[in-house]
Formats: sequence, structure tokens, C-alpha cells
Amino acid sequence: MISHTKDLFNLYVHMYPHERVNLGLLEGQMQEQENIFSRKNFRGHVTASGLVVLNNSVLLIFHNFLKKFLQPGGHIEDDKTLIASAAREVYEETGVNTSPHLLTFCDGISIPIFINSHHIPRNDNKGEPEHLHHDFIFLFTTEKDTISLDTEEVASYKWVGLDNEFEEGALKIAIDKFRRLSK
Repeated sequence: MISHTKDLFNLYVHMYPHERVNLGLLEGQMQEQENIFSRKNFRGHVTASGLVVLNNSVLLIFHNFLKKFLQPGGHIEDDKTLIASAAREVYEETGVNTSPHLLTFCDGISIPIFINSHHIPRNDNKGEPEHLHHDFIFLFTTEKDTISLDTEEVASYKWVGLDNEFEEGALKIAIDKFRRLSK
């Protein structure tokens, strides 16, 4: 999985070279051969999420711990690829089956629409200190708008039109990129 992740990272920064400066910690962790997939790596570990588009709307879930709406996603498990992790997380949290969006293919590989390193607050229930997630956000499409929530992690959902203004940083950047690519 590390080789796959490095390949995705390199394709991503080739397409978006100006973003490399914001991904220095992740790049350093890969160079230092840290286990970037372990939830116990509190310096920072990789997660994967899915920006799911249907009929010019995007699916957002209300995360029970973070107390905000964002795209479905989570930790890497026994998945073979990061996009498989993102698709699995979307399905686990919402019951929605997805397909990779063709706009984000490069050399036949679906690359993330955005890679974002962000802080996660301390979680006393899980015994986790504040730490970083390096989230690989993939773009998906679906033909199903019926949702079946995993209520342990997700309180609610909503479909939001892509023409709306988005406030959350990573979500806003990913959607803005999608809008530009769609033109």
C-alpha cells in the first residue's frame, strides 16, 4: 500500500505542484518510512474519503464526533488501494455504492481531487490525543440517492447543490476543483 500511496501522491503533486508545500509532513513521513496507515501514528496517518456527486449535488454526512457536515470517509483498513478505502467508507457510513468519477483519472489511475492534512481533536473515549489526518479525497458518482446511515458514526446526511457556497476548507477546495474540472 505504501508504494501505491507514494505513486498517488506523486501524480497528485505533479498535477497540483503548488499544493506540495502544504503536504510536507506527509511527504516527510513517507520518506522516513513511517507507518502512515496506523491509527496509532499520532504524528499523522492516512485516511480516505469520498466526495459523492449525484445530479449536481454532493453527499455530506454529519459526523458525530467532529460535529460538522463533511464528506464520508475514514481510516484505512485491509483495503488494497486508497480509492477502495474511500469507497468502502462511503458505503459503510451511507450505504451508497459509488463509481470513480472520470474527471480525476491520470494515466489510467483515479487520483484524489484533494489531499488535505488536518487536525483531529483529542478523543478521550478512544484514548487518542490530538493528531493529524492526511485525507485523500476521491471523487465518486452514484446513481442512488437512498441512504442507510451508520448511526454510530453519522447522525444525519444531506445532498447539497454544487452551486452552493461551502465554508469548510477541504470540502470547499475539493468542490471548487470539481467545478473547474467540469467546465
